[in-house]
Amino acid sequence: ITAREGGAVGEISVLDARGQLVTRASGPSNTLTLEVASVASGLLIVQRTTSAGQRSVSRVMNIR
Repeated sequence: ITAREGGAVGEISVLDARGQLVTRASGPSNTLTLEVASVASGLLIVQRTTSAGQRSVSRVMNIR
């Protein structure tokens, strides 16, 4: 995950299609790598919250 505006990524939460938390991570840099190989294939919802409290949500398909 890369913050396009160049700031810190902030906190990332990854949820499955049922809304259950799969993983959570945060970091001070503008890039963050999450390992989802052990997560079942299907729709994942990625929520990002910046240190300023701004939130963005993306839908991602986890396909193997």
